[in-house]
Amino acid sequence: MTVETTSPGSIKNLMEICTGFWAFKAIVSAQELGLFDLLHETGAQSISDLARRLDVRERPAETLATALASVGLLDVEGGRYGNSPLAETYLVKGGRYYFGGWIAHLDQRNYPGWANLTEAIRADRPMGWQSGRHEETPSTSSTRS
Repeated sequence: MTVETTSPGSIKNLMEICTGFWAFKAIVSAQELGLFDLLHETGAQSISDLARRLDVRERPAETLATALASVGLLDVEGGRYGNSPLAETYLVKGGRYYFGGWIAHLDQRNYPGWANLTEAIRADRPMGWQSGRHEETPSTSSTRS
């Protein structure tokens, strides 16, 4: 008897899906710290210069810069980090195609709801932003058949 099998695909694809939140939060932190704007104004910087200018320690500055470089938002050359063309086009405040407002919206309004997805599925309740309110209301407490 022969058993036919199909390839499950690359574990790399699954890892990218599972760690997508990490990349997103690195972008959010960079936006909140003003990293892309700083690099737009100053050009590429060493980790020690980035840490000093962002008022953070070198270890977390390097962790953040490495994460952003790994997803193509920073370019690294000679130990200096600078905005990639993607970051320069979409993540610098005031730019024609600035996308940072949407990123902030997702972080503040959408991701908190997604964090409670399993609870929302089990309770048959919306998971969207509810202005911080999660109490039962007559419209959500009825049992559905």
